[in-house]
Amino acid sequence: MNEENNPGLRDIINLILTISTRFVNVLPENIDEEITACIAEIGSFTNVDRSYVFFLSSDGTTMSCSFEWCAEGIQSLKDNFQNISTSMYQRWIDILSRFEPIHISHPSDLTKGSDTEKEMLNKLGIQSILVVPLVIHKKLIGFLGFDNFLKQKFWDQQIITLLEIIAKDIASLTYRKDVYNAHIKSEKKVRNLIQNIPGMVYSASYNWSVNIITNSENICGYSEDNFKNHDIEWIDLIYEEDINRVFEESQALLQEPVQSMVQEYRIVHKNGEIRWVRNHKTSIFSHNGSFIGVDGIVFDITDIKKAEEKIGANQKQLINVLENLPNPVIVGHNGVVSYANPSMMKMLQCDCNNFDQLLRSSILADYYDNIHSALNR
Repeated sequence: MNEENNPGLRDIINLILTISTRFVNVLPENIDEEITACIAEIGSFTNVDRSYVFFLSSDGTTMSCSFEWCAEGIQSLKDNFQNISTSMYQRWIDILSRFEPIHISHPSDLTKGSDTEKEMLNKLGIQSILVVPLVIHKKLIGFLGFDNFLKQKFWDQQIITLLEIIAKDIASLTYRKDVYNAHIKSEKKVRNLIQNIPGMVYSASYNWSVNIITNSENICGYSEDNFKNHDIEWIDLIYEEDINRVFEESQALLQEPVQSMVQEYRIVHKNGEIRWVRNHKTSIFSHNGSFIGVDGIVFDITDIKKAEEKIGANQKQLINVLENLPNPVIVGHNGVVSYANPSMMKMLQCDCNNFDQLLRSSILADYYDNIHSALNR
């Protein structure tokens, strides 16, 4: 091994181990920063002029330089290598796709048929190049490369093997970052969806303690943090007159199989107002059948309840008017008599609640068919 061009094997092993240890502990949001530091350390340690990481597009038709380190006095080429067609370097891509490294100590070493690659190296002034593949799930996703512009460099096979290990680590980190980003994107999509639901989505444990909650302020006035920090519990908000009923009904959720229910009850809003809510909830059980809690969504139905109360009040007012009318009144629908006011009952000389029987046996019996025909209109 030429010590001038390749550092001691023991030293580079220690460097690779140090970097690999950092890779294990790096947070997903710091992966790009760690890869940049990695290629800088290796590039500087191995006395190269430029180190870089390229990634292929998802369909493998283009490639781009995503990370680059340059020694002092070496011009960056990163901007020049964005969305480059892989067909221009198909021979090299084929070699890397077989998971083999590319090591060229000088362009003159290139074999016949490598004119494109030789022209590229001469044009860029590259004296020596080493490229090792980045592979995930037996698929080439990019490569780690090292260039020398100022002098030739020969890479010892043992060091190439160590760099292949680092390339695997970089590929794994990249995959980890992609999975993390996909998770964040999916989580954001779900959260955006939930935020657009006009209700409070929650997950609660067996003791009614809320673990996850969104849109809570719109329902009860308390924030998600209020619940997560246990400043307030949902059970504390249930109106005193409704809490026993809510508990009793909820007992049905404690036993398998999984069950769902809808409850309507009142809560006390943070501002002191009494609000009506409709709680749709489903029980959750562990793999061994133990009750874990419930997932659900709560809607504010206060306006609906107020509308129902208003309709109920109007009905009471109407019945009150009918009750005091001196004229006989009979009400029905689809041929069924549902109401007769006191004047009608008096006229029929009967207080029977079976209006149909009442009509058949009253002085209106002769008009029974006509009355039912009218009620069917």
